[in-house]
Amino acid sequence: MKKHLMIIALIALVLLAILPAQAQTITMANPDNVGQRDIMVYWSNGSFFGLYNTTSIITLEGNDSYIFTLKPQLSNPLDNPGTFLSTTFSFVETNLVALVILTFLAALWLGRR
Repeated sequence: MKKHLMIIALIALVLLAILPAQAQTITMANPDNVGQRDIMVYWSNGSFFGLYNTTSIITLEGNDSYIFTLKPQLSNPLDNPGTFLSTTFSFVETNLVALVILTFLAALWLGRR
């Protein structure tokens, strides 16, 4: 009985891995509260499909493949200093070890002069 269940589960996993996911409508979420982010959608051959933002609903055509890219967004610390500080603190928190090592190496290099 266990062998049959394992074989069925294995076949289901293989089918899920092989069969492509199909979606006709996609809604994006904006978890970082940066405001509206632009999403550029391309066909799988690289031609441009459309420009959307995170609040729009994207309706896709047929069973084609698409490439989704987020348009780079420039941030100005003077526009929203709270968001800039929050982003900076999260960057420092994530890369603290690398920043400490770089500071130590810079101090060694500058101390030899």
